[in-house]
Amino acid sequence: MTSQQAARAFGNSGGYGASKGGLAALTRSQSEAWAPSGVCCNSVCPGFVPTRLNAHVARDPERSAAMAARTMTGRNGSPEDFAGVAVFLASGPATT
Repeated sequence: MTSQQAARAFGNSGGYGASKGGLAALTRSQSEAWAPSGVCCNSVCPGFVPTRLNAHVARDPERSAAMAARTMTGRNGSPEDFAGVAVFLASGPATT
Protein backbone atom coordinates (compact mmCIF):
# COMPACT_ATOMS: atom_id res chain seq x y z
CA MET A 1 0.00 0.00 0.00
CA THR A 2 1.39 3.33 -1.03
CA SER A 3 -0.37 6.66 -0.74
CA GLN A 4 -1.02 9.80 -2.70
CA GLN A 5 1.38 11.34 -0.21
CA ALA A 6 4.11 9.68 -2.28
CA ALA A 7 3.57 12.51 -4.77
CA ARG A 8 1.51 15.12 -2.90
CA ALA A 9 2.26 16.71 0.45
CA PHE A 10 -0.13 16.41 3.38
CA GLY A 11 0.57 18.66 6.35
CA ASN A 12 2.80 17.51 9.17
CA SER A 13 3.40 13.99 7.87
CA GLY A 14 6.78 14.22 6.18
CA GLY A 15 8.03 10.87 7.48
CA TYR A 16 4.88 9.09 6.35
CA GLY A 17 5.00 10.73 2.92
CA ALA A 18 8.69 9.90 2.52
CA SER A 19 8.09 6.25 3.40
CA LYS A 20 5.22 6.02 0.93
CA GLY A 21 7.38 7.72 -1.72
CA GLY A 22 10.00 5.06 -1.09
CA LEU A 23 7.42 2.31 -1.56
CA ALA A 24 6.23 3.87 -4.82
CA ALA A 25 9.82 4.02 -6.11
CA LEU A 26 10.49 0.46 -4.98
CA THR A 27 7.36 -0.72 -6.79
CA ARG A 28 8.53 0.88 -10.04
CA SER A 29 12.05 -0.48 -9.65
CA GLN A 30 10.98 -4.04 -8.84
CA SER A 31 8.39 -3.99 -11.59
CA GLU A 32 11.11 -3.25 -14.12
CA ALA A 33 13.58 -5.70 -12.57
CA TRP A 34 11.16 -8.63 -12.32
CA ALA A 35 9.19 -8.14 -15.55
CA PRO A 36 11.58 -10.28 -17.65
CA SER A 37 10.83 -13.18 -15.30
CA GLY A 38 7.06 -12.71 -15.72
CA VAL A 39 6.58 -11.27 -12.25
CA CYS A 40 4.25 -8.29 -11.87
CA CYS A 41 4.84 -5.77 -9.11
CA ASN A 42 2.03 -3.38 -8.23
CA SER A 43 0.93 -1.18 -5.40
CA VAL A 44 -2.41 0.27 -4.38
CA CYS A 45 -2.35 4.04 -3.94
CA PRO A 46 -5.50 5.30 -2.23
CA GLY A 47 -6.39 8.87 -1.58
CA PHE A 48 -7.73 10.02 1.79
CA VAL A 49 -9.22 7.14 3.76
CA PRO A 50 -10.28 7.94 7.33
CA THR A 51 -8.24 5.81 9.77
CA ARG A 52 -7.04 6.07 13.36
CA LEU A 53 -3.86 7.72 12.03
CA ASN A 54 -5.77 10.66 10.51
CA ALA A 55 -8.89 10.69 12.70
CA HIS A 56 -8.32 14.35 13.60
CA VAL A 57 -8.66 15.26 9.91
CA ALA A 58 -11.67 12.99 9.35
CA ARG A 59 -13.47 14.62 12.29
CA ASP A 60 -12.99 18.09 10.82
CA PRO A 61 -15.90 18.53 8.37
CA GLU A 62 -14.16 21.31 6.44
CA ARG A 63 -10.87 19.42 5.94
CA SER A 64 -12.67 16.16 5.20
CA ALA A 65 -14.81 17.88 2.57
CA ALA A 66 -11.70 19.48 1.03
CA MET A 67 -10.13 16.02 0.69
CA ALA A 68 -13.28 14.65 -0.92
CA ALA A 69 -13.42 17.58 -3.36
CA ARG A 70 -9.99 16.56 -4.74
CA THR A 71 -11.34 13.21 -5.94
CA MET A 72 -13.13 12.22 -9.13
CA THR A 73 -15.89 10.53 -7.10
CA GLY A 74 -16.41 13.51 -4.81
CA ARG A 75 -16.00 11.42 -1.66
CA ASN A 76 -13.28 10.07 0.56
CA GLY A 77 -12.36 6.41 0.38
CA SER A 78 -13.14 3.55 2.70
CA PRO A 79 -11.11 0.39 3.29
CA GLU A 80 -13.79 -1.62 1.50
CA ASP A 81 -13.05 0.32 -1.70
CA PHE A 82 -9.69 -1.43 -1.94
CA ALA A 83 -10.57 -4.99 -0.94
CA GLY A 84 -11.26 -6.17 -4.49
CA VAL A 85 -8.04 -4.82 -5.98
CA ALA A 86 -6.00 -6.20 -3.07
CA VAL A 87 -7.46 -9.69 -3.55
CA PHE A 88 -6.95 -9.47 -7.31
CA LEU A 89 -3.31 -8.40 -6.99
CA ALA A 90 -2.64 -11.14 -4.44
CA SER A 91 -4.14 -13.84 -6.67
CA GLY A 92 -2.17 -16.14 -8.91
CA PRO A 93 -2.00 -15.96 -12.70
CA ALA A 94 -5.10 -16.86 -14.67
CA THR A 95 -5.07 -20.27 -16.26
CA THR A 96 -6.75 -21.21 -19.51
